Amino acid sequence: MTGVQTCALPIFEIFSQIPFVIIAEISVFILENAYAFFLLYLVKAKIPEQPIFQMFGRGRGHFLFALILIAVLAPMSEEMFFRGFIYTAFRERYGVLYGVLISSGIFALFHILPQLMVPIFIIGVALSWLYEYRKSLVAPIMLHALNNLLALLYLYYR
Repeated sequence: MTGVQTCALPIFEIFSQIPFVIIAEISVFILENAYAFFLLYLVKAKIPEQPIFQMFGRGRGHFLFALILIAVLAPMSEEMFFRGFIYTAFRERYGVLYGVLISSGIFALFHILPQLMVPIFIIGVALSWLYEYRKSLVAPIMLHALNNLLALLYLYYR
């Protein structure tokens, strides 16, 4: 007897990830804001302007296009690459701790803006931890999508 395998995720798997994603997002939010406080008030640094409006524009249609690319497609493709491939390779070679640190560093470097490398490194650690802890890309994709969605909403509607 042959069976047909499907790629569809059981709805339970998706919903079972939500508490972990929320805890990780709150942790990332606290750490990123502590870093921002340090930069803005203690060091008196300026946060760089995001090139989002030059890339996508400011209208509702532009927001929708940015939303699809940044909060849907980017998290899926980046998590498959950075956690599914990069993190896994470094974890197998050097162990979990170094796998998390090296893959998160590469993830931060990939996002180019030097002033944002620390916050991106922080979320990279959270994404790697979720992947390691949950043994699935579902939770990291959800966290990455949520984080990007919140950033987009802030940038477009502040």
